[in-house]
Amino acid sequence: MGSHGGWIHNYFGRNLSDSNQESFQQYLELNKKTIEESAGHAVREYSAPLGNQPAWVTRWLEQHNIVAYYFAGDSGMGPTRVYRDVGRDGDKIWAFPILHFGTEASLVEMHMGSISEAAVQNWLVNVADFTSREHVIRLVYSHPLGATRYIQTLQTWFEHNRELAGEGRFRWYTMSQVANFLNERQEVTWLIQVQGANSVLSASHPRTLEHEAWIFPDSTYSQPRVVKGSADIHDQDGYWIVTAKDCKNLNVSLTARQTSNMNPQAGN
Repeated sequence: MGSHGGWIHNYFGRNLSDSNQESFQQYLELNKKTIEESAGHAVREYSAPLGNQPAWVTRWLEQHNIVAYYFAGDSGMGPTRVYRDVGRDGDKIWAFPILHFGTEASLVEMHMGSISEAAVQNWLVNVADFTSREHVIRLVYSHPLGATRYIQTLQTWFEHNRELAGEGRFRWYTMSQVANFLNERQEVTWLIQVQGANSVLSASHPRTLEHEAWIFPDSTYSQPRVVKGSADIHDQDGYWIVTAKDCKNLNVSLTARQTSNMNPQAGN
């Protein structure tokens, strides 16, 4: 469960600005405190009322252990750390840009824009296929009211995603799960040492490398081999995917495939 802003949704969203932290911070504090008391656990995620998020809000969120928030900027991107006029908004807090369908950002807006169920379904399925194929993360945003306008569309989408998940090609994540992973990833140290046709991937982390992954073209390398540590290795979509298991250090041996010389003039 996350915090949806500043206590009085529309008032907060419409009046929040870069210059009124002194008077509006109290609403962030009240909202977060109330949700944590009700839920019985710390709040780690945030969404801005009306999408309005001045930079000071992001800094306040990070200071209060929020690690992820949805973002109306940087449209189309995966999770990112936001840069504005004077630099990065925070070091360990991650923005999740909303993925738009044309000019519409949510199912409510798609319904108000008279976008057909067939068009929305095609878009959602394509989003799932894109993230599966490219091994990336995207945020699709909606309110419950918007979901009621596209029930059959969502059921078809969920079924498609279940099929992809059954093939090991798709997963749902919360924003905080991804943000925690990305923060852990910042502490990974790795390099590839090359000696002729042989290379060694070496990686380390002070706690665990679990879930960290590397990809290598299967047209370039034979199947990688774990020399130290533990990892899952499988071939998918033209790549060897090496995913570390629970270990602090990992060494993986890579051998380049031998290629025949197709140039009849070579050596002349």
